[in-house]
Amino acid sequence: MSAHAPPSHCRSCPCPEWEADDVDLGAEPRPSLTAQCDTCEHALGFHLTKFTFEAQEVRDRKARGEEALEHCKMLAAGEECACALYEPGTGNDCAVCGHKKGWHKAKLVVSLDWIPCNAQIGG
Repeated sequence: MSAHAPPSHCRSCPCPEWEADDVDLGAEPRPSLTAQCDTCEHALGFHLTKFTFEAQEVRDRKARGEEALEHCKMLAAGEECACALYEPGTGNDCAVCGHKKGWHKAKLVVSLDWIPCNAQIGG
């Protein structure tokens, strides 16, 4: 849980605060992101700030052959999914939101700032 701020309001419903008497957020190993809030019954993964890697971390992970999995980017009704971080579930589905693992992969944005302004592209 160290990558996240403490859980707060639910990003999937109007629930104002994470409450779960039987979940120790400081435990090692960390509690499952599927642990349910006592108030709204949504998963812990909906009560956390969305986790995003910095570009260099994504490159470093890829260089080591590791995946960079973060918040879900699936769009539904024009809104991005509220899932903060991928939790392995059945097959490639996220246990928190049910979306495929691919929706949680970090996007590496490539900058074209290095192209000289007098460069001719395509011709």
